[in-house]
Amino acid sequence: ITATDSTTNQSISSTALAINVVTPATTVVWNSPSVGSLGSFEYNDIIYESFSAKIGLYNTDVRYRQIGILPYNVTWSDDNPTLTMGDPYISGMAPRMSANETFNFSVKAFRDSYETTNFNTRAFSMTILEDPLCISPNLGNVCT
Repeated sequence: ITATDSTTNQSISSTALAINVVTPATTVVWNSPSVGSLGSFEYNDIIYESFSAKIGLYNTDVRYRQIGILPYNVTWSDDNPTLTMGDPYISGMAPRMSANETFNFSVKAFRDSYETTNFNTRAFSMTILEDPLCISPNLGNVCT
C-alpha cells in the first residue's frame, strides 16, 4: 500500500497483510421428534407431530422438506419445502384401513438457501392399524 501526501508530495509504502477468515460450518441439529416410529394409530385417531431443528441456538434460518408418503387424510402443514421460519407439522385423522400399514417418510431440515449443502435428514414411520369394520377397501387398503 502506498500513501501519498498531497501537500508535500511524499509517499510512504507499507506491506499489506492478508488474513483468510474461515467460517466454521453451521450444522443443522434436530430438536424433535426422535428418529424412528411416531406410533401406531387406529381409525379416527388424531395424528399431530411437529418437527423442529436449529442452527446454533436458533431455528430462524431452518427450512424443511417432507419426503415420502403420508397416510391418506394426513397432511404436511406448509409449503414443501417450507418458505418461512417456524416449525412445520403433520396433522389429520387416521384413515380406515383394511390391513395394518406402515408409512415411511423423511423430513429434511436445512439452512435456508443451502438445501444441498447444509442439511440433516431424519427418517420416520407411523403405522395405521387395521379397522375390523372395513370390508370394502379401495386402492391402497383404504376404506371409504
